[in-house]
Amino acid sequence: MKLQIKIPLVFIIIIGVFILIVHLILSNFLLTSYVNLEQQESVKISARLQQSTHDRLATLESKSSDWTNWDDAYQFVQDKNQAFIDSNILDQTFSLLKINLMIFYNQKGEIIFSKNFDLQKNTPLPVPSLFLSKGSNQFFISDDVSQNKEGLINVDGKIMYIVYTQILKSDGSGPARGMLLFGRYLDLQEVNSLEAIQKDPLAYHLYSDPKLPWDYSLAKTYFKSNNSVFVLRETEDMLGAYTLFKDVYNKPLLIFEESVKRDIYQYGKQNTNIAEFLILGIGTLITFLTLIMLLNSLILSRLGKLTKEVDKIGPSGSLSQRIGSYGQDELGVLADRFNKTLQNLEDVTETQLFQERQSQSLLGVVEEAVIITDVNNLAVYTNHAFEKFFDYKKEEIMKKKISEIFNLFDTNRKPLDKTYLETLYKNQENKKGVTVYIEGKNKIVAAIVTSSPITVGQTLKGLIYVFHDITEEVELDKQKDDFFSIASHELRTPLTVISGNLDNIVQGYGKSALTDTDKKSLEDALDSSDRLIRLVNDYLNVSRLDQRRFTLNLKPVDLCSLLHVIQTEMAPLFAKKNLVLNCACSEKHNLVMGDEDKIKEVLINLIGNSLKFTEKGEISVSHVLKNGMLETNITDTGIGIAKDKQHLLFARFQQVTDNIYSRRAGGTGLGLYISREFVKLMGGEMKLVTSEPGKGSTFSFTLPLVKV
Repeated sequence: MKLQIKIPLVFIIIIGVFILIVHLILSNFLLTSYVNLEQQESVKISARLQQSTHDRLATLESKSSDWTNWDDAYQFVQDKNQAFIDSNILDQTFSLLKINLMIFYNQKGEIIFSKNFDLQKNTPLPVPSLFLSKGSNQFFISDDVSQNKEGLINVDGKIMYIVYTQILKSDGSGPARGMLLFGRYLDLQEVNSLEAIQKDPLAYHLYSDPKLPWDYSLAKTYFKSNNSVFVLRETEDMLGAYTLFKDVYNKPLLIFEESVKRDIYQYGKQNTNIAEFLILGIGTLITFLTLIMLLNSLILSRLGKLTKEVDKIGPSGSLSQRIGSYGQDELGVLADRFNKTLQNLEDVTETQLFQERQSQSLLGVVEEAVIITDVNNLAVYTNHAFEKFFDYKKEEIMKKKISEIFNLFDTNRKPLDKTYLETLYKNQENKKGVTVYIEGKNKIVAAIVTSSPITVGQTLKGLIYVFHDITEEVELDKQKDDFFSIASHELRTPLTVISGNLDNIVQGYGKSALTDTDKKSLEDALDSSDRLIRLVNDYLNVSRLDQRRFTLNLKPVDLCSLLHVIQTEMAPLFAKKNLVLNCACSEKHNLVMGDEDKIKEVLINLIGNSLKFTEKGEISVSHVLKNGMLETNITDTGIGIAKDKQHLLFARFQQVTDNIYSRRAGGTGLGLYISREFVKLMGGEMKLVTSEPGKGSTFSFTLPLVKV
C-alpha cells in the first residue's frame, strides 16, 4: 500500500478513535441526562395510572354512598322485604350504576341479597364464592365484618374494583345494620377507558401468575425490593413502564405495563448527534489540513524522488545499479537497505543461475525420461531421454499440457482419463509411482511414473514427472504368463488320465490282484495326482484372473439348495473328523445372482479351510441381509489366525498358519485369493470378519440378491 493511501488511512483511524471518545463522553453526560429525565417521566406516568384507578374507586364509592346512607336500605337489611328488591334492584340498575356485583350483608356477615351481572351480555352471573359466607373464604380475613374496605381484589383470576361500606340511615346515623358491597370487573372496556386517559397502550398480568412473560418476571423481581416504577427500555423507540398494584389487603396483586414512546430519549439522542457532528467536523478538518501540509513538506516530495530512481533500475534489468543517499532519517535508512537488497539479489541470482545450469546438466544425462511443468501443467523442460523415449522433439511439446501430449491406458489396456497424471502427486498411495501404458508419438510403452510438486515456501510452482521404462519387463512377464498358462493346460490333460487310470486300478475295474502294499502305494499315488491336478487348476485360475479371461455364467442360484448339495458331498470328510456342518439357510432370501460353479467352488474352499484347521466343535454357515446383498458367514471353532498374520490373507502363495499346521493341511496358498477374485467378479466382497487364536474364525462374502 502506498504512503499516500496508508497515511490518510492512519489519519482516518485516529479520527475514528477520536469520534468514539467524543461519543462516549457525550453519551455518558448529555444523553444520560435525557435518560434520567425519561425515568422521571415514567414515574409520573405510573403515578397518573395509579391516580386513575383511585378515581375509579372514588366513583364507585360515591355510587355506593347513595345506597348505604338510605333509610330503605337500612330497613331492608333488617326485615329483608321483597318490595325493596323488586322496586330497586333490577337489571337496569346494574347498567345504570355500571357495576357487576351487589351484595347486602347483615351484621354477622351473612348474605341478605347478592347478584352478579354481565354488563356486556346483560345476563346474570353466578356470585363468586369468595364473597358468599364468612369463614369459608378469604374475603373476611378479620372477625370484624363491619370494617370498610375498598380497592382491588382477585376474584377467580379476574381483577375487580370493590367498595365494602356500612349501611346507615339517610342522615348518616347508626348503628350500622349491615354492609353493602359494590364490585366492578377490570374488563377490556375498563382497560380501554384507562388507555384513553393515559394515551398509551396498557396491559397487565396477575402478580401470582406462574407463567409470567419474561419482562413481567423482571418487573416482579424488581418489585420484591423496590416500590417505584420499573422501566424496561425494550427498543430505541419504545419503553415499558411497569406499575405494581396491591389488593385491599396490601398484598401484590397485578402488574400493569404501559408502552410509552421514547420521545425524550429520541430528542436527547438527536441533540447529542448534532453536538458530536459539530465538534468532530471542526476538529477533523483542522487536523486533516495540518497533516496534509506536513506530509507534503517532509515525506511525499522526497519519496517521489526515491520512486523515480527505483523506477530506472527495474527496466534496465541490471542488479548492479544503486540509488543515491537520502540522509539519516527513515527514508535514508530505506535507501541504504534497498541498496543492500540489490547487492544480495545480485549474489543470490548468480548462485541460482549456477544451480539451475547444474540441475539441467544432471537431468540431461540421466537415463530416466523427465518432464517439468509449470503451475498450469504446461511443459517447460524435457531432457534428452524423454524425447528419445516418446519420439518427440522438444519444440513439439513445449507449452503443452501433459493431457495434450499422451494417451494413457491402465495395465489392462483400458483408456484412462487424460488428466490422470496431472493429479498424481496429490494421491499419497501413488508416491512410489503408478504403472501405465503411454501412447507416445509413434509407439506405446509401459512405464512407472512418479510425480513430485515443485514448491517455493508453501506455494506450488510446478510439477516434475519421471518415467521409468518397463516395456521389456512387462513383455517378459506376459511371456511368462503365457508359458505358465500353456504349461498348465498341457499338464492337466496327462494328469487327468493318470488320476483316472489309478482310480480305476484302485477300484478294481481291471480285475488285477493287488496286495495291500500295492493298493496303499496306488492310493498314495492317486492322492498325489489329485493334489497335483488341484494345484494345476489353481495356477490356471490365477492365470485366467490375471489375464481377465474368465467368462461367468450368471444366473439365479438357489444358495440353500447348493449348500445342501455341498453338505451331502462333504459329509464323509466331516464324519472322518467327527465334526458337524450346520447350515442355517435363509429360505426367504435364498436366490442370488452368480455363477453356480464358482459359488460352489468358493463355498467348498471356505468350508474346506475351516475343516482343515478345526479339530473339535463345529462349522456353521449362516446368512444375513446387508444393503441389498446376501452375506454368507462361515464360522469355525478351529485354531484361529494370529493378528500379525491376518494381513497376509487373500495374498498369493501365503500360508498364515504355523509350519506344523501348514504341513499337515497342505495347500498352495491360492485358495482364498482365487475365491475372493471370483466373488469380486460376481459383484460381491470377501473378508475376514473376526479371528482369535484358539477360538476360531469367521469369513464372509456377499452376493447380489436376485431382483424380483
